[in-house]
Formats: sequence, C-alpha cells, structure tokens
Amino acid sequence: MKSFFTSLALCVMLLSMQSVSSQTIQSDKKNETIPYEVVELAPKYIMGLEVRTSNQPGEAEKDIPLLWEQFFQNGGTEPIPNKINGDIIALYSGYEGDYTEPYSVVI
Repeated sequence: MKSFFTSLALCVMLLSMQSVSSQTIQSDKKNETIPYEVVELAPKYIMGLEVRTSNQPGEAEKDIPLLWEQFFQNGGTEPIPNKINGDIIALYSGYEGDYTEPYSVVI
C-alpha cells in the first residue's frame, strides 16, 4: 500500500464555500431568472490521482481514460486510508481560463 501512495500523485484540496444571501441568475430564456442560494459547507478533503489536461484535440480523450485505468489498476478506493465510504468522485478543477484552457482532473 505504501508503494501505491508513493507512485501516485496525491492531490488534497480544501473545498469550501462562503455563505451569502439568496440570489438569482439570468437564464438563457428571455426574462427568466433562476433562484439559487450559496450555503456554507464544512471543508472537505479530496485525495486521489491527478492529471493535468486540456480539451485540445486528442488531449483529454487520451489523458482521462488513462487516469481511470490507473485508478482501477491500483485498487480503486481500497488503498485510501480512513475513507468515509467507497464513493468515487471525479473532480474537474484548476481551469486556467475557459473550457479550451488546461485543467486538472482528480479521481
């Protein structure tokens, strides 16, 4: 199990949101607003394999399936210590700009 953690790229991210009042955003439909509320959540830590990729032709299509393959070849969630449950989350984050720019995927 130790070799698993030394060979994989660990990514621990602190995810949190600040509370603000209820607001609305403009929908794509004319004169329609969608209500939403931002709530404060307790911090969550994410641990897993990470790849940096982009939506340039051939990049994500190659990188993300290889990341999933590596994840399952290394036992999926089994080697993760002190996990709360066996849920698997693919987190897309760290965008450098819009959808055409590089971003990170963590499983």
